[in-house]
Amino acid sequence: MVTKIVAKSGAPLVNISRETPHPAEGAIMADLAGREVYAVSRIKARLRLVTTCHERGIIRETARRWHIPDT
Repeated sequence: MVTKIVAKSGAPLVNISRETPHPAEGAIMADLAGREVYAVSRIKARLRLVTTCHERGIIRETARRWHIPDT
């Protein structure tokens, strides 16, 4: 099975030909250039972004991505 990831314009971005279910959620997962792509909701994706930024100590990057003024 091949999954196609497309932009809002409808243009294809990536074709994923090797798929395996994610062990925790059963979502589709693929390995692309050393990064993982998961089918997740926007809220889960934002939570993961914020958590990762806090763990790495890049709070300003988190604020920039959330459009929060730097204080």
